[in-house]
Amino acid sequence: EDVIRIEYHDAPGLRYGDHTAAVIDYIVRRHETGGYVALDAQDSPHVLFGNNNFMVKINHKKSEFGLNYNNVYRSVDNYWRNNWETFRYEDGSSFTRVEDGIPSRISTYGHNIGLNYSFQDQGKWFFNSTVRWAFNKNKQNNQSSLYVLEKPEEILMMKEHSTGRTSRPSVDLYFQCKLNNDQSLIINAVTTYIDTQSDRSYTEEKSDEPLTDIYSTVSGNKYSFIGEGIYERKITKKSRLSAGLKYQQSLADNTYGGNESSETKMHETHATAYVEYSGKMDRFNYSFGLQGSYSRFKQKEEGYNRYSLLPRLRFGYQFSDNVFVRYRGQISRKSPGLSDMGNVRQLIDSLQVRSGNPELKIFTVYKNELEADFRKGLFKIGRASC
Repeated sequence: EDVIRIEYHDAPGLRYGDHTAAVIDYIVRRHETGGYVALDAQDSPHVLFGNNNFMVKINHKKSEFGLNYNNVYRSVDNYWRNNWETFRYEDGSSFTRVEDGIPSRISTYGHNIGLNYSFQDQGKWFFNSTVRWAFNKNKQNNQSSLYVLEKPEEILMMKEHSTGRTSRPSVDLYFQCKLNNDQSLIINAVTTYIDTQSDRSYTEEKSDEPLTDIYSTVSGNKYSFIGEGIYERKITKKSRLSAGLKYQQSLADNTYGGNESSETKMHETHATAYVEYSGKMDRFNYSFGLQGSYSRFKQKEEGYNRYSLLPRLRFGYQFSDNVFVRYRGQISRKSPGLSDMGNVRQLIDSLQVRSGNPELKIFTVYKNELEADFRKGLFKIGRASC
């Protein structure tokens, strides 16, 4: 009853990012008084399993107060994994190691809570503030027999125990207002802190004699801020101009202990600005966009700075209610994750080592997409991209 209408946009602009395929808007009714309390519980009577949600919303004139709480927990006894791994050497030789799992135990639980307040002056402006906190903890035990496929008689016993914990508080502030002459302004700011802790022990034994003994622990802190401003103006009844600024900054400190110890301190910054013009003429629609970006990464004395100018085009033609053709072309940049760039070496097992690469750089993505779509009743045909 609260949903007034639903709008589907299959050609979203640059304000939604480089890789958004579609946007769905739910236009809902805003109440001025009253509220509700809701509980959705899913719990098993014989297995430790649960998904529980508790929600409260109260409306008073132009204000709305909300509370959302989610609790998830699992505990499974008959859990195991089976792996086949083939290791190949530069001289062309190879061997395959088989892991046959033994039923073990895995458990996890988490809490997610959000407090929300919003104020809306119909037709003028809207403000929303949300404070969130998420906590997750997991524990996993694995036991397996290991052997090389070419020598199945030589069996090793593997034991792995790992625990992980993540705490993530965040604050989200959003402001939107309508200006004169069909103009609008949106400002959004989000700040997040992530605290992580993980421990892992791994052993391989042959006839109760230990051959491999690995222990590792990771403690991490990550701080991030995202600020964004978007301006839009309706030029004509069928054309619109949009411009925006976005700034992202992340700081990550990780401490690694166990068999090998090290520390990483990484600083990452991304800033983008764009302008886009979109419109429609009869059955033909189009958009032209240009985005400028700056990216910076630093880890001790290593890092990079990159400037980019990235265009984007879109053209579409609607032949009938059932047939349309659309072309999208854009150039974008992608950067590696901070976890991939850490200058850290971690032992996985007796054969594998994971190591980050601080020399990874931003890379360019060229995308062309031609979509021809035919729809008739329940049937739909078409789509091609490269």
